[in-house]
Order: sequence, then structure tokens, then C-alpha cells
Amino acid sequence: MADLFTINRFVLLVRPSQAMVDWINGIYPDDPVPYEDRMAHDNTDVYLIPEMDDIEDAMIWLEANYLPFFESLLEEWCDNVDDWPQDMDWEMFKRYADFTIQTNVLDSVSEEEDEAAFDAMDDDDMDGFVADSDDIDWD
Repeated sequence: MADLFTINRFVLLVRPSQAMVDWINGIYPDDPVPYEDRMAHDNTDVYLIPEMDDIEDAMIWLEANYLPFFESLLEEWCDNVDDWPQDMDWEMFKRYADFTIQTNVLDSVSEEEDEAAFDAMDDDDMDGFVADSDDIDWD
């Protein structure tokens, strides 16, 4: 078994709720999406978010920072912003997104292995690679 390493982040898991699938099906009635299909693998977005003292603090943080996650969820299903809900508030996010915050995040790749793999990449492998964003102000 691989060694596991704790990382200093929480994880936010976001997937469409039944209300979101109903909205999608209202926009695209000719190609309805069954809700059950949304619960299968690869339909949950996984975000690393800042580590906090507890879940209550994480929920306060999420309420203050939900909009990019909400926009990402909507954009995955409907790229026409004019069709998006008028009220993109916290209550609508909670209605359209099934989400959880996980506090125990483990990595199966050590920092040394990760750096070695990164160092082994050549310039062609770097096309489209997003620069490290550790300096983003998440507050």
C-alpha cells in the first residue's frame, strides 16, 4: 500500500442537485438528463479549499465565496449566461448544488515524487498548465 500524506486543505465536493437537473431539463427539453445519472462517477467537482479550524468556519467561508463554484457548476451544463437563474445568491446555490466539505485530505504522492514528476516534464508537457496559485487571497 502507498504511503499517505496529509495535506493542509479541505475539499469541497459539488454536484448538481435534483433542482438543478430539473432546471437543465427545462432549458433542454429535447435531451432530458435523468437525475440518477448525475450521481455516477465523474459528475462531482472536487475543489481544494483552505484549511480552517472546523466545519462551521468552512461553511462561513463557503457562504462568502460560493459564487465561483456556482458559476462553474452552471457553466458545465449551460454556457448561455442569459439562461442562468436571475438570483445567484447563497440560497439558490444551496438549492442547485449538492455539496459537502471534507476535512481529512490525504495525498498518495509525496512532495518529492510530485516535484520529480514536475521536473521531468518538458516544455511540450507544459502547454496549458496553470501556474501555481498558492498566492491567491482566499479570504
